[in-house]
Amino acid sequence: MNNNDRNCIRTHHAPDHRWSIHNGKVETVLPTLGNSLYDGAMFDPPYALNFMGNDWDKALPPTAVFKQILRVCKPGAYLLAFGHPKTFHRLMVRIEEAGWEIRDTLSWINGEGFPKSHNIGNSITKRMPNSEQSKAWEGYGTALKPAWEPIILAQKPRQKTFADNALRYGCGGLDIDSCRIGTTGGTTRIHQAAYPRLPDGTEDRSDWGRSGHSVEQINKGRWPANLLLDEAAAEMLDQQSGFSRSRKGTHRPTASNVGNGRTMNSFKTRVECIDGYDDMGGASRFFYVAKAKKEREGNQHPTVKPMDLCEYLARLILPPRRQSPRRLLVPYSGSGSEMVGALTAGWDRVTGIEMDERWVKTAQRRLKTTAFQVSNSEELENWEPRSMITIKEAMQPAPKVNSVEVGNCCDLISRLPDDSVNLAVTSPPYAKQRKDMYPGIPEEEYPDFTVDWMSKLWNKLTDDGSVMIVIRPHLKKGVISDYVLRTRLALRGYGWKECEELIWFKPDGGNGTGSKRRLRRSFEHILWFSKTHDPYIDTKACGAWTDRLSFNGKNRFGLGPNRPFHAGQSAVSKSGRSRSADVINVPVAKVTKGVMHPAMFPIPLAEHLIKTFSPEGGTVLDPFAGSGSTLLAAKQLGCQFYGFDIMPQFVELARQRLKDSNDGPNLAA
Repeated sequence: MNNNDRNCIRTHHAPDHRWSIHNGKVETVLPTLGNSLYDGAMFDPPYALNFMGNDWDKALPPTAVFKQILRVCKPGAYLLAFGHPKTFHRLMVRIEEAGWEIRDTLSWINGEGFPKSHNIGNSITKRMPNSEQSKAWEGYGTALKPAWEPIILAQKPRQKTFADNALRYGCGGLDIDSCRIGTTGGTTRIHQAAYPRLPDGTEDRSDWGRSGHSVEQINKGRWPANLLLDEAAAEMLDQQSGFSRSRKGTHRPTASNVGNGRTMNSFKTRVECIDGYDDMGGASRFFYVAKAKKEREGNQHPTVKPMDLCEYLARLILPPRRQSPRRLLVPYSGSGSEMVGALTAGWDRVTGIEMDERWVKTAQRRLKTTAFQVSNSEELENWEPRSMITIKEAMQPAPKVNSVEVGNCCDLISRLPDDSVNLAVTSPPYAKQRKDMYPGIPEEEYPDFTVDWMSKLWNKLTDDGSVMIVIRPHLKKGVISDYVLRTRLALRGYGWKECEELIWFKPDGGNGTGSKRRLRRSFEHILWFSKTHDPYIDTKACGAWTDRLSFNGKNRFGLGPNRPFHAGQSAVSKSGRSRSADVINVPVAKVTKGVMHPAMFPIPLAEHLIKTFSPEGGTVLDPFAGSGSTLLAAKQLGCQFYGFDIMPQFVELARQRLKDSNDGPNLAA
C-alpha cells in the first residue's frame, strides 16, 4: 500500500469515540490497524452475485482480506460473516484458508425473499404461440424463493485451552446465557450427585453408596440454536406446526431402587424432580425470532440487515466486561446496521470500514440517532450498556482544577471539560511490574488499556495539545517485550499522531539493577502523541545560551548558506538560545529523597517537558499522578493542573507534597 492509498482514508469518530468509521477500501484500511486489537468481527461482505449491477458485488473478498482480519483480531476472537446460498461455500473456503477455524453455520430464515425466476413456458409461448410445447412447459421456472441466508461462525485459533485463552486475551467464548430463547416457563438440569470430598480436595470414591441427584433450576430460556427466524418465517412455521404445549415431566418416585451403573448394589438415589418447560405456542418458540422494524425508512442501502438480528449476533460473541474496552471490527459496514446492533448489544468500541461515502453518511446518521437513544425513564433505569455509563459519568461534577482526585482515570478524564488540557505528562503502570504496589496490566491487554484512557482524553485535549508518556519495555527471557511497540501501533490505529520519540538519559541510572548479561540501563523512552501533526512546542524553552548558535556565510558554488560548514562555508558566529535536543539529561539523583513511591521520576524532567510542550499558564494533566512530581512541576511553573490516581495512599502523598510546596497556585480544597 502506498502513501496515496493511505491519504485516501478518512476517519469519522463519535464524540466519545465509541464508534469510528474509516471511509476507504477494506484492503487499504486493514493494514493500518494494529495487531491483535479486536475481540471479534462481524460483517456482510459482497456475495459475488453482481447484485443489481453493482461493481462492489462482482467478487467475494479475497483470502488476503481474511488474513488481515485474522491479524488484527485476538486469539480466540470470533468472526460472523453473512453469505448467500449460492456462494457461501466459496466464502467459507477463503475464510478457512486464511487461518480461521470454522465453528458452525447459522441459518437465518426470513420471509422477505422474492423469487427471481424465469418462466420457461412464457418464453416458449413467445416463440411458438399456442403450441403443445409451450403448454407442457407452463408453470416451470428456474429458481426457488430465497428464504434463508447462511451466517458463517469462525474463530481465530486459540492459545492452549478455552479457559487459558479467556484468561489471557479476554475473549474466546459464546455468551450462551445472554442469547437464550425466551420462555414463560422454566426447566431443570439434573446432575449426578458428586462424590464426597476429602480434606485435600480430592474425591472420596470409597463411598459407593452415594445417592441422590442435584437439581439446578434454569429460568433463563432455551439453549440458543443455529437456526434464526424473522417474524414472517416464525408465523409460517407456527401455521405449519400448529399449537402445542410443553409439559414438565415427573421422574420415578424416591422410593424406587435404582443403580447408577457404577455400584455393586442398588440404592435409593433419586430425588423427586421435574424437568422440561411448561409453555405453549407454535414451533417458533424453540428458536430466536428477530422482531421486524422499519429499518429501511430513509435508508436506500440495497442489503439492510434487521437491527434486532445484528444485535443478537453481536451479543452472542460479546466477551464479559473487563477493564479494557471490548472491540468489534465491522468491515463492509454499509449503512451501519451491524455497528448499531453491536453498540446496542454492549460492545465498548466498534470500528467500521466502508468505501462508499454515501453509506458512511447514512451510517453516521443512524449511529448518532439510535446508538444512545433511550425512550423513557423506566428504560433508562434498566438499560446498562456502556454508552449510558458514559452519559452518567458526564453528569457527574468535573474535577476541580489544581486538585488530586482518587479513582479510575478513565472515569475522571470523562468528567473534565472539553478542550481543557494543554499537556498530559505521565508514566503509566508498566505491564505487570510493581504489581505489588499498583494493579498490574497484562501485556496482552496493555494496548487496549492505553487506547481506552487515551480515547477519553481526545476531546479534553486542546487541538494543539500533546501527550507525553514515559515508559520502557522490560526484558522477557532475554528479549525486549513488544507490548510498548504494540501500544504505539494501536494508538496510531486509533488516530493519534506519534510526533517524535524523546529519550530520558539517566547518567547515573541502572546501577545494581537489570540483567548482568546486558548493558547498564540508563535511559527511558518518552513517547510524544498529539491529535495533530503540528502541536504546540517551544523548541528553545529549555535550550542553552550559546555564542555559536549557527554558521552563516557566503554561498559557494551557488549553493547558498545551506552548504555545511565543513564543506567550505565561512563561519559567522551568532549568539542566542539553541533548540533543545531530543535527549533530556536528568540524573536519577534529582528524585526527591524520602518520598515512598516505587516509580518516581525527577521534578526537573517534568519541568523540562512542561516548559517545552505547554504554553505559559497552560493546564497540565497527569492521569497516573503517583507521588505528584508532574503536579509539583506544573505548580512551580505557574500552570494549572489535574492529578488522578487509583491508589488512595499515593493521592494523599501527592496532596501533602503539594500542600508543603509554596510555589504556584494553591491546592483546591
